[in-house]
Amino acid sequence: MHEFSICGLLLKALTEEYDAIEPAPAGLKSVTIVIGELHQIVPDYLQGAWAALTADTDYGGAELILEFQASHGICPACDWTGTISPPLFVCPTCKIPGVELSAGKELFIRKIEIKT
Repeated sequence: MHEFSICGLLLKALTEEYDAIEPAPAGLKSVTIVIGELHQIVPDYLQGAWAALTADTDYGGAELILEFQASHGICPACDWTGTISPPLFVCPTCKIPGVELSAGKELFIRKIEIKT
């Protein structure tokens, strides 16, 4: 269950951003996270990790909003672009393996909503 370690890293990044807000916020309402599908995160597990890791912190009770990004690729042989399905990165047009990934590995904080 890698969701706990991913949530821990997200909390570290969130804390750096949150602590830099001036004036200091009254609390956290929500945080929106963008996750590429290649991370294979189970939403319920990440939500559970969030609840457990934030329970006794300034972030306790804040909503974790998840936005998932589909995998997209570009074929270097025929210039096809579109949605691809892991684990096979074969071009659906020319059938050449080796489609280059252009989206699907994202993992970042999109938005932090604070209490004022």
